[in-house]
Amino acid sequence: MSLLFISSALLPMFGIIFGSFVGVIYHRKIASRIKKEIIITRSHCDTCYKQLTILELLPIVSYLILRGRCKDCQSEIPIQYFYIEILFLIISLNLLLLPLHIVEAYMALVLIGLLVTQAISDFLNKELFTLASIFIAILGIIQSLIFSTYSSITFSLVGLITGFMSLYVINKIYFLFKRRNGIGEGDFILFGGILAIHGVEMFGPILLIASCITLGIGYLTHSLQGEMPLGTGLAIAGTVFLLIPL
Repeated sequence: MSLLFISSALLPMFGIIFGSFVGVIYHRKIASRIKKEIIITRSHCDTCYKQLTILELLPIVSYLILRGRCKDCQSEIPIQYFYIEILFLIISLNLLLLPLHIVEAYMALVLIGLLVTQAISDFLNKELFTLASIFIAILGIIQSLIFSTYSSITFSLVGLITGFMSLYVINKIYFLFKRRNGIGEGDFILFGGILAIHGVEMFGPILLIASCITLGIGYLTHSLQGEMPLGTGLAIAGTVFLLIPL
């Protein structure tokens, strides 16, 4: 049995596990009012505080067996865990169908996980994790250096600078007229990171799709006149082009 076959077979499993980790980040750092440590704090029921066993931590399977309830106190387990794990199973299966080197597929999965986290965080809290955006940029550059499927290393580096500086300059111009910021600093870094993955040639398509998504969210949430989650639009656009490389 070849290493390539084993690595390919394990990708969906890694996707589910990584999706479960993204679910933990969502629950502890984004959705929860009381922010908790991700690594140090062991997984437990939020109602009875019983620590979960290994079997209770199995992604997807444990939720179905327990029927979405804590084994001890029968309180409901947030269904977002289940949805995110299913989402990443589908994403990992999609990546297997793309003409990617298996290592590149794993890297793309991690990038998508970081982008999904940013999208959810900006949508719910209007907050982007700077460290996550930096990781996105670093992985994008490494991926372009080794594989060049999404972009060449030259376009990746130019994209990183262009993505950051374009939104930075737009915000400065906006500030001159309105005397307040129109775009958050987190958006500068995230856009630079996304163009580090896809290259400067994807500047227009990504910004166009991101703007449409952001305006759509603003319209649906009746917040067109207020603060809108541009980071969510950018992250979704970046994810789309990871799943559909041009």
